[in-house]
Amino acid sequence: MTKFISELITENTPILKLTDKMYSTKEQELKERNEKYRVLDLDCTLSRFYINYLYFQNQKWYYFKMEDLKNDDFPFSFIDELMGAYLSSYIGLPAVSYQIAGTKKNNHENFGIASLNFKKLGFRYMTFHKLCEHYEYLDNIERIQFLKSMCIDFKNEEILMSHIFKLFALDIYMIQKDRCDINLQFQVDQKTSFFDLAPLYDFSNCHFCIDSTGIKLNNPMGVLDDSTIPELLQNFPMFQKELEFIFQFSLKEVWKKISIDYCFNQDSSFYDRICNYYEIKEEKIKKYIKQISKDVQI
Repeated sequence: MTKFISELITENTPILKLTDKMYSTKEQELKERNEKYRVLDLDCTLSRFYINYLYFQNQKWYYFKMEDLKNDDFPFSFIDELMGAYLSSYIGLPAVSYQIAGTKKNNHENFGIASLNFKKLGFRYMTFHKLCEHYEYLDNIERIQFLKSMCIDFKNEEILMSHIFKLFALDIYMIQKDRCDINLQFQVDQKTSFFDLAPLYDFSNCHFCIDSTGIKLNNPMGVLDDSTIPELLQNFPMFQKELEFIFQFSLKEVWKKISIDYCFNQDSSFYDRICNYYEIKEEKIKKYIKQISKDVQI
């Protein structure tokens, strides 16, 4: 298969050159650097899997995903990362941003995307499972009530609920089927105890089609399917507001904006292929939500 990123990038595309890779054989060195800069969650990132994606450069940690030509969803899995980051910024949902990045090994250059480590000093980070070990036995309303109980005051609760429903709306619009426990984190300010979602990351593994049985998105904060989406719309006007808001952004037009910002080659065959992909996908998901939303007008 033709290398997709190589077809899209131009001489004007900003490319981050990554050189200092941390391999799994250097766990002690990684520990020492983490202790010095104190920005990684060692419980998570010291697994051999994550170390293979980490780069340390200019006293910053980068997480690098190389283009995967063996992935059946490629190249859309790659573009979905950029699409998710852009949509998040449009709707006011904290998320990582991506740079086109390249690495070189044996005079062979590989391209992908890189994001800066989002974790900051003075914050604790955790997954939903760490907060509530048996969350899968709770229904959507119970999970939301549990998260609200973590807030320090009404203002905290209001911001958290806004971010939760923005994320639900985003994952529905993108048909995100991989928002599993490790792809969603929470953060607590150690000074104020303010509780919120950590910046969002990993927008790949979205689906193009809606199954004959509908969609079922297993977000740790709530299962989103034909029955629960209408229920959430009925019980939480804020969710309806966020879903209506994100639907105002055309996926095809967002892709065009991404192409301009990254100086992608708009004469590439991939460019038109992706335009068509998002145009059809947007039509399908909007039609589906309208069908299942029942008495709620979306």
